[in-house]
Amino acid sequence: MHAPPRANTSPAEGPQHFGEVSIDGESAALTVHLRDRDGASLWTTTLPTP
Repeated sequence: MHAPPRANTSPAEGPQHFGEVSIDGESAALTVHLRDRDGASLWTTTLPTP
């Protein structure tokens, strides 16, 4: 589970999430990751160049 145990939990006490975006230099595809505080990817999607 990636939710805090109660409302208004400090990020220092538990789950933290952050986004990471990268652009491929050759194809210009945009990749987005949602990561947990250890850097493990929880969700990823790639948007191709239109």
